[in-house]
Amino acid sequence: MVLGVVVSAALFPWISQTRRGRLRQRWSRGLLAALGITLATEGAPLIRQGLLVANHISWVDIFVVNALTPVAFVSKADVRQWPLIGWLAAMNETVFLRRGSRG
Repeated sequence: MVLGVVVSAALFPWISQTRRGRLRQRWSRGLLAALGITLATEGAPLIRQGLLVANHISWVDIFVVNALTPVAFVSKADVRQWPLIGWLAAMNETVFLRRGSRG
């Protein structure tokens, strides 16, 4: 987690979106490996562009999806205010939405 914070702070503002996605992917794979989680996939690989809609069960799911493909997440606006987590989410191109807002 600490390494992710340092990388986000030092590199993310200065590198391309493609490279940021690759770094997130690499960091997510490393975190999963450190937790002893092995990914196994079936079927066709994910497409380069598209919309993936999923509801996650735990915080680990975020890193599983990120390990498979570079993505941007959508989150409730409240998360942006959470110490450290909100900052990390914002640095990782999370889109924050106010629940109940229609505009």
